[in-house]
Amino acid sequence: MDVQFNVTSLGDFGVSQANTLMSGVMSIDLKFWVHTQEETKEMACELSLHDADFKFTAAVQQMNVTLSLSQFNVDSLDVVSDTFGRLSALTVKLKINNGFRFGQPFINHVLSKHQIMIPSNIFGIFALQDLVLDYYNDYIYAGATPIFLDPSQKLDEFVEVYTI
Repeated sequence: MDVQFNVTSLGDFGVSQANTLMSGVMSIDLKFWVHTQEETKEMACELSLHDADFKFTAAVQQMNVTLSLSQFNVDSLDVVSDTFGRLSALTVKLKINNGFRFGQPFINHVLSKHQIMIPSNIFGIFALQDLVLDYYNDYIYAGATPIFLDPSQKLDEFVEVYTI
């Protein structure tokens, strides 16, 4: 099965100093395509999820950020189309919300394997280290320590690479 998704809205971001959770609300259109025996794909159903609120944390290790979802809850859902019968929007919504609770450890395991790497070498001029995230009410502070690199070393490397 292939899943095609389109995030139609993303916003209402929030952060709290008390619990270091970030949050937001999004709407998503989903299309589920099944592979047939004739080696073609056929759309099985199309869903539209509205106002799904989510909460997550961001852990920092060196210059890498790892996201971890703590909540995902769909407020409402429309079944746009389905080819195999009449899907109940309420039943699908409940299954998605309960499925997240059940699948949360697996989802977070997958997210842990896909860290966000913050570049540490900026144009060969300076390096960044010691990334820090601090949480405040309604904003996040991100800081890093810049270390300026020796310009004579970079000039020699530049001349070697671009000599005609």
